[in-house]
Amino acid sequence: MKASANCNRLGDFQVDIENLFDHFFGNAGPVANTDWTPATNITESETGYAVVMELPGVSADDVSIEIKDNILDVHGTKTVAEPAEGQRRARSERRSGNFGRKFEFSTSVDADGISAEFRHGLLTIQLPKSEKVLPRKINIKSSGE
Repeated sequence: MKASANCNRLGDFQVDIENLFDHFFGNAGPVANTDWTPATNITESETGYAVVMELPGVSADDVSIEIKDNILDVHGTKTVAEPAEGQRRARSERRSGNFGRKFEFSTSVDADGISAEFRHGLLTIQLPKSEKVLPRKINIKSSGE
């Protein structure tokens, strides 16, 4: 029984550390009422962001992506097949149930230019930065002196 209690404390500690990192690095956090949190990497370039989320065993039809006020909300459901008749689970390590993540971006994104692709269990979301925030060269007019 002690090992189980220690595992629960370690799991709680892991969640606390993840929440600390999410807060520090600007993640708006997991979505309420989630059963698990998919691992995610975010990269930034001069022109936009790329979000890559691990969703093995999830169908693209079971994922929803929304953007509002520069907050990207990705949520959905992962199901794991029940054992066949006459079988029982001897061990279960695969996570299933509702999942969700929210990410807030410090730079305005172009909501109309967002695209998403699901391939080999990875969801990749491209979020271009708004034209208003992209660097641009300013021409200097000469008065002919």
